[in-house]
Amino acid sequence: MGSHCPTLTSQVFFSDSPPAQPAFSVTDNNETVITSTEELIETATTPEVETEEAGVPERHYASSNSYDPSGNEELDPIRLRLNSRPLDEKWATTIRSAAGKKHFPLELQFETVNPEKQVYYTLGDLAATAQHEKATQYIYADRVSHVLFGPHGIAKGSKLSNDIQLCWFRKLDGELDSMPVITSGRHRVTAIILLLQHLGIPWERQKIMVSTKVVSSESEFAQLIFDNNDSRKMKQAEKRNHKLGALGVNTASEEAFYNDPLNSVRHAANNVCPQAFAAASRFCAADKPIEFQDRLYMYAAGAFNKLVGVSKENREFMRSLVQGTGPDHNDLEALKVAAEYVADNLLSAIALGREKFPLAYECHSAPKGLAILLASHLGVTVPDFTEAK
Repeated sequence: MGSHCPTLTSQVFFSDSPPAQPAFSVTDNNETVITSTEELIETATTPEVETEEAGVPERHYASSNSYDPSGNEELDPIRLRLNSRPLDEKWATTIRSAAGKKHFPLELQFETVNPEKQVYYTLGDLAATAQHEKATQYIYADRVSHVLFGPHGIAKGSKLSNDIQLCWFRKLDGELDSMPVITSGRHRVTAIILLLQHLGIPWERQKIMVSTKVVSSESEFAQLIFDNNDSRKMKQAEKRNHKLGALGVNTASEEAFYNDPLNSVRHAANNVCPQAFAAASRFCAADKPIEFQDRLYMYAAGAFNKLVGVSKENREFMRSLVQGTGPDHNDLEALKVAAEYVADNLLSAIALGREKFPLAYECHSAPKGLAILLASHLGVTVPDFTEAK
């Protein structure tokens, strides 16, 4: 984690790259001791949100008429980046040669299971849906940049992973509105148009694939918007848990986690053992609020990393604990016991971290406190954090 992650009274950041300063003023008199789960949850009731750099307001462009980015001057830095860093010419040639052809969408999007029933829409029509919006939508330059240049940016040759979702309103007479609105993907549409403009491709008639929804009320429409936004603001704990599943450990249920023939925790690679240990701990807190579980996951993984960093013996012990190897761990029962201990003692670990490391933010002090308690419980070497105070 980053080096500036505060204990907040109103909002908790678990991001790998925390903002330059907390969104709210920090008050930690070091006399407050968490004594209950309810008190812990009170400090984490505000959802994690995307934040801009401290002191610099996020710039945005109100797209009231069209998602055509031509008139958006705030996207000029992105245009400059496209011009200053030449795209892979082989990929660019492929895009140009596919323009106007039936297979064009597959150069930017993943193939669907049933292409015969796939809905296509031209970029010109998608851009025009801005005229039909029920409320002002905004185009954020940083999100357009992420679609183009992020880890799987389309300007780097990757394909869009998420659908562009269109929504139609069903009128009182049962007919659908003539024009839909975009409920998910306006930044993806803008990024595609911007990329095609850069490549000199007439973009208005280029077709791409969309998913479709129909709603019959404003409340249903709002649900689509809110749920789509929430999916893009998934907490770091949940993101890492999904990543763990993608790397071969079944986290769909506790039963699968321990007993899946091919993807149980026993098969966890060494580099995902911290996340696997955290997932085991989280299963032991399934009856707790999600905010508690998220904290438990992050702090358990942090404590695991701090213990394996102490010595080779600690590293081998902790990995064998997770993978069920070694004379004492061959049935994974030891992992369950350790995970239960972590879940039961999270509050004590947070309090210990505050006591021993009064100048550290909670996301740093709590994993240390948990590592100390867990080391004593497991009988391994206790980390020495003297210099880190």
